[in-house]
Amino acid sequence: MGIRDRIAGTCICLILLCGLLPGGVAGQTLQGRVLDQRDGRAVPQTLVRLLDGAGEQVSLTISDLTGRYRLEAPAPGRFVIEAERVGFRDYRSQEVELPRAGGTYEVDLLVVSEPIALRGLEVTGLQREAVERRLRLLIGMSPSSIRHRPIMGAVVQEHVQKGHDLADLIRWQNLPSIHVRQTRDGPCFQFRTRSCLPTYLDGVRQRPEVVPFLPLDLVMSIVVLQPNESAQYEAGGVLLYTRSWLGAARDGR
Repeated sequence: MGIRDRIAGTCICLILLCGLLPGGVAGQTLQGRVLDQRDGRAVPQTLVRLLDGAGEQVSLTISDLTGRYRLEAPAPGRFVIEAERVGFRDYRSQEVELPRAGGTYEVDLLVVSEPIALRGLEVTGLQREAVERRLRLLIGMSPSSIRHRPIMGAVVQEHVQKGHDLADLIRWQNLPSIHVRQTRDGPCFQFRTRSCLPTYLDGVRQRPEVVPFLPLDLVMSIVVLQPNESAQYEAGGVLLYTRSWLGAARDGR
């Protein structure tokens, strides 16, 4: 299939022609590949979101090494697909209508490369305040009142440039009482003898085996919570937030 054909494949009219899975499945599946529009090559480790008609995120995933992604919509409706990766222009699809429960839809996302720009990751004082206000809403408490202050984007990017993954980053932060160890399933972050902390990206819990591949180059803030430190995250957690998700810090707000 040519590049222009793939572009056309994102149109709603073709989406609705895709086959349906057998009945009895509650949700719908959107799947496909993230491809470079210029040469059709796969674009791995791309953050792909599904937004509902109100602009709320209902599903999130990361494309694999072949550019494959898979999103689950909870119910029929109208949705928009967004894709984000450093080095590529932010992608936003046309509105997609999923009319029936139990459907599966193949949609390739063609992204346009552009010079790498890490704008907005090294925040000003006003932006830091905006980020912390947004974090307070997300974690249910002031970032200044938790034991470990949020790790901001500029620090994250220093580790990205050194080729560090999340386990390296947390280990090099020397956060008191946090132990990082590797397990068969993936990295484990824990306080003393407690169980491994869950890892979240933009509010979505990630499987341990995915954690080493999280796109840190898009991350603006990391919050490490101890168990019972936040009512919203009773088990604690390592919370990663991208610039798009924080939102409040955009354009210095």
